[in-house]
Amino acid sequence: MAAAQSVAALLREHLYRSSIDLGAPLLDSARYDADDANTGQDRADLHVQLINIIDQLQAGRPQEACRQLAILFELHPNHVDVQQVYAIALARIGESERAFELFEDLLSRYDRHMYAPRIRSHYAAALRDAGHWQEALLHYQRALEVCPGDVPILNGLGNTLRDLGRWKEAEEAFSAALKSQPNSSVLLNNLGTCLQHAGKARRARTCFEKALEHEPSLADAWYNLGNLNQEEGHIADALRDYAEALAIQPRLLPALSALTRLMQQTCEWDGLDWLEGQVLNHVRDGRPGAVFPFGFLALDGSTSADQLQCAERWRIQQYLPLLQSTAPVRRSSVTHEGKIRIGYLSSDFHEHATMHLGCEVFELHDRDRFEIIAYSAGPNLHSATRKRVKQAFDQFIDVRDLSLPALAQRISSDRIDILVDMNGYTRNSRSGVLALHPAPVQVSWLGYPGTLGHELADYIIADQIVAPMSEARHFGEKFAWMPFSYQSNDRQRAVAEMPTRESCGLPEDKTVFCCFNHAYKITPTVFQLWCDILTEVPDSVLWLLSSTQLTQDNLRMRAEQAGIDPSRLIFAKVVKPDQHRARLALADIFLDTLPYNAHTTCSDALWAGVPVIAMSGKTFAGRVSHSLLAATGLEALVADSPEAYKVKAVLLAQDPSLRAEVKKVLSLKDALPLFDTPRFVESMEKLYLQMWQRAAKGMAPAHICPDGAVGQTHQEGGSDDVTTA
Repeated sequence: MAAAQSVAALLREHLYRSSIDLGAPLLDSARYDADDANTGQDRADLHVQLINIIDQLQAGRPQEACRQLAILFELHPNHVDVQQVYAIALARIGESERAFELFEDLLSRYDRHMYAPRIRSHYAAALRDAGHWQEALLHYQRALEVCPGDVPILNGLGNTLRDLGRWKEAEEAFSAALKSQPNSSVLLNNLGTCLQHAGKARRARTCFEKALEHEPSLADAWYNLGNLNQEEGHIADALRDYAEALAIQPRLLPALSALTRLMQQTCEWDGLDWLEGQVLNHVRDGRPGAVFPFGFLALDGSTSADQLQCAERWRIQQYLPLLQSTAPVRRSSVTHEGKIRIGYLSSDFHEHATMHLGCEVFELHDRDRFEIIAYSAGPNLHSATRKRVKQAFDQFIDVRDLSLPALAQRISSDRIDILVDMNGYTRNSRSGVLALHPAPVQVSWLGYPGTLGHELADYIIADQIVAPMSEARHFGEKFAWMPFSYQSNDRQRAVAEMPTRESCGLPEDKTVFCCFNHAYKITPTVFQLWCDILTEVPDSVLWLLSSTQLTQDNLRMRAEQAGIDPSRLIFAKVVKPDQHRARLALADIFLDTLPYNAHTTCSDALWAGVPVIAMSGKTFAGRVSHSLLAATGLEALVADSPEAYKVKAVLLAQDPSLRAEVKKVLSLKDALPLFDTPRFVESMEKLYLQMWQRAAKGMAPAHICPDGAVGQTHQEGGSDDVTTA
């Protein structure tokens, strides 16, 4: 018996060391596994087996652990340790329901036992991993009532509160746990994330650095330190931190995604293709964890099918817990008399690219047929754009402090008929409210150039270039096609007085190529094309948007390696939007990027009269410039290959008369569909009416378009389920 007690103590210690991952330690099970009638030596052997199995779990081999545990559980069906570790392992391989059954069985037998909180804590950890955050919280709270100072329970409670967005309470839980274990690297790291979220950067840095001092191999702490360094502008340090995290844990998805994104943003291209391949393979192979969809759009090689898979994984990871704790708020009645109530949801109702495109749309809506309501989920940044946007709506409602369930209830109680999400998977997005279906019709438009996945938006407003019928199977939404481009424009956009080339650091007597896309859109392939063009047009410069010093240094270095004098790269400083639009006209030719095109930036260039040379890509984000050029009658500037792109750019640079013809076309703005905002709004309202009429009749969403859209040359594939006004 002494041997069994000794090994049980070893098991207890072994599990306690693993408790941050497993939720809570199993205490001396010899005191409550009386149902198991084995001898002391048999128990000792069994506990040794369990220790080895736990090692497999900690080493990331849950499938192997489950196979062995299934055999042990069949031999020892009443052994608490076996059943509990088996439940933990099943949860690790995604068999959550079976795991929950085992935990429920344990609690039915031991709920009043003094060690029941341990079982409950492990159960809570499994619930949390499966996204059942509210249930997990209840189990942690009940466990804590019995064991108020228990460190693993406090840690699990803090993690769950953090999942639920209750950051202050999470901070309190981690702080309480640290009183017992002040040097716990995991607890320090967790507390640091709460402090960083609260804007307490200095204290957060201290936590991360202290955690790494105690445990240099803690990959999560390196990742979090990288986030903090990036947030504070210490880009080189952030690159180092993310790389350290991946060196320790090569499949740490957040670090993999963050490093890939930051290398794109800084044009650090050595090894980037390998990292991008890892992210692509992660999505394609269906590995655990979700990649942020917006960053995924810019990956060279990602297809529409990949982007749907990425969006679906993100949707499930982010919003399934919401659905498990909050019932949808669907309206019981759809039909009503009076105006159709359209709600626009955005975090960008201020000086932002989306508003630079959409503001006039809100102003021009037909108020006899529609009531227009804004739900502002972003900061209240005072500006002329903010003031104008607020005046454009019948109601402007600040919802930034509402939880997603509360926001859904507000939208539903406001009797919104059509909810238009203008964020998608972008910063400060509240698109998760779509999962609760607060409006009979839900639409994605303008802010996110891709699918949100299934079961969120019924429609995506697009056109037949960015979203041809052949791509429909890769979207969770039905297409609502605009007749020209999905992108609206603001004819009232502010433009400052045009500066001189000299004041912008540009030569007076040379061809000025430009690209004002963010640096993450510049790929090695595109930059090499630009260098080839500069070689073909020796009296030319390339005017780019200023970014970090590291980014500028990298691009100059790459130019020099391609045989281009680095001084031919000129970086434009950041200025106000109206000043930027004014200086755009100083450029001769805008060179676009791929796989992620210029969007608002392309419209701004065309508005300024600057020809845009583009390539049409394989996804929505890579076809936007094609769409915009087609809507100005300049589809001839769209290349179908890198070689054609280079030829078009060189020809336009070397032929001033051809360039003048293009500029003349662009000068006739009133005649161009791209800039015909009243016509755009009329077409959009026809789409809204169709959406509403189908919903009122109980009909499922279908691909729709206003008069004249069906049969355009850019429609690919069949159109059996397309309807028109």
